[in-house]
Amino acid sequence: MRRLPVSIALAATCVAVEAVLWTGEMGWWGPAAEGLRNAAIWLGALWPALLRGEVAPIYPGQSAVMLLSYPFVHAGPGHMAGNVVVLVWAGLQLERVLGGIQVLVLWVVAASWGAIPMLLSDETAPVVGASGALFGLLGAWIGVLIHDPRRRRAVLRVGLLVVGVGILLPVILPELTGPMAWLVHGGGLVTGLIYGVVAGKGTRDEFLP
Repeated sequence: MRRLPVSIALAATCVAVEAVLWTGEMGWWGPAAEGLRNAAIWLGALWPALLRGEVAPIYPGQSAVMLLSYPFVHAGPGHMAGNVVVLVWAGLQLERVLGGIQVLVLWVVAASWGAIPMLLSDETAPVVGASGALFGLLGAWIGVLIHDPRRRRAVLRVGLLVVGVGILLPVILPELTGPMAWLVHGGGLVTGLIYGVVAGKGTRDEFLP
């Protein structure tokens, strides 16, 4: 039996979580479920002040759990949809080169280590969404391509994609991308770039553009 690609599994998880939160907001499950998104944000978002140790956690281990949970909580269906499209497109490409396990590890590393710049900021608003982890995938894509001098144009294309997704798209369609967390995006991108350079050494990247 063919194994489900990791990228599809991650995307399906994002969709499933958003479906629960959105239907709750729409009142499908009664008034008691209308606050599900707020609850998910309180319990699963990345809280910079908590990361810096300035406030107490709501439950034991929240400081660690939120590093893994915040990519799956989104601000709304549009925010989720934009991230899922990029996840499936970039993730499947990387899986052909690095394999599904490597992509899963990269997702976790980029999401968690990408939050490190928050330690240096005075941000207090919660961060939600998969974009930090996605920037890790895009950074790894560049890192893999760097090993082949013939791929310089491809590196440029992926770099332009990063600029388009990270800067231009939020300006043009802010309702699609949701609130921007630049520090997490930058942290995820750098983490993914380093990961791609290390993991991509000696790989065959003919599948990448």
